[in-house]
Amino acid sequence: MPLAVLPRHAYLKQATVAFATEPPSFLSARWFAVNVLGSHQSGLSAHFSGMVADRFAGLPFAVGLGGCPVLEDGIAHFECSVYDRVDAGDHVIFLGRVERMRHRDGVPLLYSSGRYCVPAALEPAG
Repeated sequence: MPLAVLPRHAYLKQATVAFATEPPSFLSARWFAVNVLGSHQSGLSAHFSGMVADRFAGLPFAVGLGGCPVLEDGIAHFECSVYDRVDAGDHVIFLGRVERMRHRDGVPLLYSSGRYCVPAALEPAG
């Protein structure tokens, strides 16, 4: 099967993580991508957190290393080969080796205390 038509799956955590295959076969994935959304992309974050069959349908993305979808409008992405997997109760933690990355100026989208926000400078302690 050509890489460009592999089933894609996304998990929304603090960044959008995209695997080249869909569950449960993502446990045997050899590649993954981490897409960092910008502050202008809260709608996209909401899209990925919803119940959508193909979360990348209609979205501008490129096919990255290992067939992973890389969002074209994010402020950064990391394309990673799987270095190791660690069982952690009912979760599996993927450790990746960054093989390629891209970034551009922009403000990252954050989610904290149930709402979207952007980073702000802290006042010096003292």
